[in-house]
Amino acid sequence: AGHVYTLEQSIQNDSILYCGTATAGVWKSINKGENWILVTSDELINSVVALEINPQNDNVVYFGASNKLYKTTDGGINWNTIGDVTFNNEDHYIADLRINPNDSSVFFVCSDKGFFRSTDGGNNFTEILDGDFQEIEFNPTNSNIIYTIKQIGDATQFFKSIDGGLSFTQIITGWPIPATGDEQKR
Repeated sequence: AGHVYTLEQSIQNDSILYCGTATAGVWKSINKGENWILVTSDELINSVVALEINPQNDNVVYFGASNKLYKTTDGGINWNTIGDVTFNNEDHYIADLRINPNDSSVFFVCSDKGFFRSTDGGNNFTEILDGDFQEIEFNPTNSNIIYTIKQIGDATQFFKSIDGGLSFTQIITGWPIPATGDEQKR
């Protein structure tokens, strides 16, 4: 028995699925989930909660585990850790990954060390925001609009980018704001 933390389906071929598990690595199905193959048996990894399939090439898949970011370009046969020295010097818990649906070289990572952006498929990263980030979503009709969630203790903050993830603004209206001062004591 194993817990599945993330499941992604190829946009190019709906028969191809990948899932990340609590203790058993990354698994792949090529027949819509009827059968599964462990594709990380040669990797020493712990739980996989973040996984992303390249929307233009389903042989390119990323996942975060064991404080590293992994990539395959051959459908899971071989995996390599990626990221520049500065990115890899952080002890990341990677919570979410997203590839720009219109430009697969633009890649985003949410980790407990920040919100990161790559323009070369994950070889190099720029930290856009500092903090513990949990999720990334693209606006379904405009990939320049990106949303992310930052965790601060038991509270969360909602951020929006309108420039493809180069900068973000915290959205305060329409989002619960944590209580401060006397309100926290109630």
